[in-house]
Amino acid sequence: MAYEIVNKIYKLERVIGEPKSISFLSAFEEINFWMIIFAGFLVYIIWGFIFDFIMKEHEELDKVSLALKAKDDEIKSYESRLEILDKTIFKNREQISSNKTQIKKLEVVLNSYFFSPKKFKKRYAEFMSGWIQYMNAMKMADIKVEEAHNIGERFLDSNIPNSNISEEE
Repeated sequence: MAYEIVNKIYKLERVIGEPKSISFLSAFEEINFWMIIFAGFLVYIIWGFIFDFIMKEHEELDKVSLALKAKDDEIKSYESRLEILDKTIFKNREQISSNKTQIKKLEVVLNSYFFSPKKFKKRYAEFMSGWIQYMNAMKMADIKVEEAHNIGERFLDSNIPNSNISEEE
């Protein structure tokens, strides 16, 4: 390529009026030939540096793209976990709703049970009568019988509203 350039220079000089001819071997003796070779070598070295720089940058971009891909995979993993947790939350909310409905039903049943103080006092009186008979049969002191009767009355007074209702009512 350098020979062709030098040859074209000589042909141009011939057209201009300086008739010289050049052979392939005489081209090695020309300064223009070696300047072209040197310039080509410089271009080769410069392009080598540029290519090396581009390859290093490409390698860095490759590292970045690998890191981005790893982060994308991590995000997908978290998204799938989030989806599973969302489904679990939905199921738990349904269960909570079901439990609240069940609680309301049970509260209705519990509130529908009617507690009659009169019936309780009557059953209490029957129990105390049997208990006092047992205590008398076991020959316990009258003070113990009276103490049992007082404990029962205090229980009625503190826990049963209107416990002073007589048995006849």
